[in-house]
Amino acid sequence: TQAQVLQQQLNCEPSCGDYNPGGNGYDIRGSQKWTGDSITVSCLPNATREAGTDGEIVTCRESGAWTLKQLICRAPCNVPTDQFGRSYDYRSYLTSFGQGAIAS
Repeated sequence: TQAQVLQQQLNCEPSCGDYNPGGNGYDIRGSQKWTGDSITVSCLPNATREAGTDGEIVTCRESGAWTLKQLICRAPCNVPTDQFGRSYDYRSYLTSFGQGAIAS
């Protein structure tokens, strides 16, 4: 049996990591994260676009960082729920117990 040794040149390429737009009002299309890769960033249908253009392209740079986006999307705040999925309104507790009440 004859063994062959193959030499490969290994290239170390920085990864930009998963893209984090900094909020929950964004729709991210694409999962690439290597130098030169691009993804598309848009506002979710229920979010409000405050700046920039929907469908903005951001690119992974050689430095391992994503290009800066101009798009700003604001998602509406959801009504908080308890562990049973019922709407939670802190004001009802203030009414029931009184502001500044101490529970033990």
